Formats: sequence, structure tokens, C-alpha cells
Amino acid sequence: MDLRPGGPAVTAHDNRPVLTIVIGTFNAAKTLQRTLDSIVSQDCDPGLWEILVSDGASTDGTTDILQLNQHALAWWASERDSGLTEAWNRCLSRARGEWILFLGADDALHDPGTVREAARRLPSSPTGAELAYGRILLAPPEDLSKGIILGSTWESARRRFFLENSLPHQAVFHSVRLFEACGAFDESFRFAADYELMLRSILRTPPQDLGQDFVVTRMADAGMSSDPVNAWKIHKEFRRARQKNGVPGSFGERVLQFRASLKRSLATTLGPRYSRWIGRPFLRQARTRP
Repeated sequence: MDLRPGGPAVTAHDNRPVLTIVIGTFNAAKTLQRTLDSIVSQDCDPGLWEILVSDGASTDGTTDILQLNQHALAWWASERDSGLTEAWNRCLSRARGEWILFLGADDALHDPGTVREAARRLPSSPTGAELAYGRILLAPPEDLSKGIILGSTWESARRRFFLENSLPHQAVFHSVRLFEACGAFDESFRFAADYELMLRSILRTPPQDLGQDFVVTRMADAGMSSDPVNAWKIHKEFRRARQKNGVPGSFGERVLQFRASLKRSLATTLGPRYSRWIGRPFLRQARTRP
């Protein structure tokens, strides 16, 4: 695949967009407009992308924002759900894109050229990878303009992936072939549904790295998965995902179990500020970006 400027791009077929962007929301009025603005400001043909939003019956004005932006949305609904995983699954049957990207309601596409660059880099072969990924910029939730770039080559990330999620999910593009072959997200997982689905795919075929220079998403360093108090629960779900898919346990898993317990204890006694640095995924590959 040619990654040079002017190289071949994935193009829409039969009026289908290249990319479906799925957003699950619940009481996200403070940040949702920022997320939507980062998509509708893309400097490419709007036919290349579509936005689907599944809201969990918010009460803070989120639905007002969705109504104001409904001209830019291919579909949205506000109904009670069991959590983010169910919200994602509600969107899957409505997705028309060849690739699907899942964003949080407090995240944003990195820059106005993100979709155009994704269309240029994503593999177009029907026998290609089911997953393709770039990088994320992990930033404070109040300011997404600067932070730490996370992600690494698959050669570096592969070993860690079978212990914890070493792929930045907000920068992972999911081929529709993945869902056709592997099914939807497992809603019994609260924290690790994305990891478990990617694990199903990666046991079949390796993901494609779209390049160290391709930052896809500005991700807010907030939410359930960023809370050290949840570290133990997240670790348990990762372990259950591996057991479900026949991945044997290891010494590294026991090390992570200890680390998760330590993070929980430190967060409980000292506060999350002093525990988040322990074992944050990708930190060894991170570099500062203005």
C-alpha cells in the first residue's frame, strides 16, 4: 500500500461512506459539541463519512445538542441502555461504512485532515486486515491541544496485547468484515468489550499499523478506564476475555494482577493522581507533542 502523498485512497462504493464514526453518549453535554465539530469540520467530501450516535437517555441537555446537529447525523437515538457496549451494538446494524471508528463523547478527531488521511491509508483489499490503527493524543479533558502520543508498531505491541490492551481503541478502525466474521461486542463486559472483540479478530489475523505519524484521535484522559480505582475490575475483565478466547494464563498476567491491586490501593489511600502513572499502557512508546 502506497502511503506517500497522492497514493491510492479507499473510495466510497454504491453511495456507502468509507468511514462510520460511532459515538456512545450519556450526559455528555459539556463535551459532545466539541466532538461533533471535529468531525463536521473535516476537509474532505462529506460523503466519505457518517456519524451515528446512541445516547443512553441523558438528562443534561445532550439530546438538545443532538437535535441541533441532526442535519450532520446519519442516525441518532436516545434510549435507556445498559452502558457503552450496548450503545455501540445499537449502531452496528445501521453502519454503512466500510470501516467503523468508535469515539468517546469527550474525544475529537486529531485535525481536519484525519478522515481524508484515513481513506488514503486504510487497506482497500477485501482480504486485508480486519483491524487497522494509528495513534492517539492522550490529553487533559479540559484541553485537547497537547498531551502524550500513545501507540506503537504491532511488533512492539503484540506481546503486551495478550496481557492488556496495547492498541489505542479510539484510533482503531474496524472493518465491517470483522463484525460479519466475529459478531458484535459482548455486552457482558463493562470495561473490556473493545479488547475482547479485538482479541477475537487478532487471533484470526494481525492488525495493520497505519503509521507512527498518523495521529487519529485526541482522547480525553478521563472516564471509567482512566480511573485507577477501576484498575482491578479492568484487569479481571481482560483476564476473562483471554479465558473466553482460549488464551492461556502467564506469569505476566500475575504481575499485572499485582499492579492492578497496587493501583487500586494507592488510589484509595493517596488519590488517583499518585497512582495513574503505574503501568499506563504505551507509556514507554509515548512522546510529547505540542
